[in-house]
Amino acid sequence: MTRFYNWQDIFSRQTGHNAEITIVIGARSIGKTFGLRLELVKRCIKTGMAFVNLSRYKEEIQAIKQNYFSKLQSEGFFTDYQFKVEKNTAYIALNGDNPDWKPICYFMALTAFQRDKQTTFANVRDIIFDEAILDKRDQYHRYLPYEFSLFADALSTAFREQPNDNIARHVYILGNACDLTAPYLKEYGINKPPDFGFTWLKDNTVLLHRVEPWDADERKALTLVGRMLDGSDAARVAFDNEFDLGSDSDIGSKTPNARFAFAMRYSAQTFAVWMDYKTGMVYVNDHVPKGSGKPFALTKKDGAVDYNQIRKNDDLMQLLSGLHYAGNIRYSSYGIREAFAEVLTFIGIR
Repeated sequence: MTRFYNWQDIFSRQTGHNAEITIVIGARSIGKTFGLRLELVKRCIKTGMAFVNLSRYKEEIQAIKQNYFSKLQSEGFFTDYQFKVEKNTAYIALNGDNPDWKPICYFMALTAFQRDKQTTFANVRDIIFDEAILDKRDQYHRYLPYEFSLFADALSTAFREQPNDNIARHVYILGNACDLTAPYLKEYGINKPPDFGFTWLKDNTVLLHRVEPWDADERKALTLVGRMLDGSDAARVAFDNEFDLGSDSDIGSKTPNARFAFAMRYSAQTFAVWMDYKTGMVYVNDHVPKGSGKPFALTKKDGAVDYNQIRKNDDLMQLLSGLHYAGNIRYSSYGIREAFAEVLTFIGIR
């Protein structure tokens, strides 16, 4: 096994309520998942506590749970143990004729956690959510409507936490540097690429680590994909852990002359649209003035299209279309721009 991500750097910072939630943003194939799975299995063997492997869609569980522990054993770890998976629970036992099977991992999906509330999650201490940050070029997967709220409900279901029960629980959110619209970044105010290294958020309860790649040049030089993508934006995302931001020519704060025009909501995100009537420029941010009225919604609470609202506001849709193609829209941050790009696509502009 080549060098993989050192989770001890995270564990050493988990004191008290510090780093209860850890977000690790790293380039592909640096061993984030392998390293964490290794450490959590060690922890489970030592303490008897279990962990949850969380996915976004229930259809992903079948692929994830197959051979879940095989890579660990092929690298020489836990060869004195055997593993098995029955339904959505993984078990571990020492090798022997009469194995004493104990639950070690539960597989759970955000889209099915309401059903999983009836599942017995015994002694869960840790939760992994891998691939939590989607590649915005992926046309087949999307964040769920109100995903962060679903995520919180899923944690409550799995942990079965009671106040002051003195069990240190931890959540690990893993992903690649490719999308600032991820709800796990937006929720904690990350609207531009964070610096490499460790960043504390929300009174130190959240720890963000943007990993500085240690072998990017080697992997670009010594792998077929690295040589194929060398010098491209895709290579900077895949190997250098850079966010795919594009140009910053349409990033800018609203001018003093800009006046609030209207607010609109798409999924869980609300946008404020401001117009500078002197220059003809429009500015988009998330600061809706108090008393400005209820924003119109493109989607309902369940994420379905609200066609009535779209028809009622067709003139605003046409206005946005013209301003976009004229290059007259500016965004307060990269994160707002990327989130609003989904709106533009949704209403057929991009």
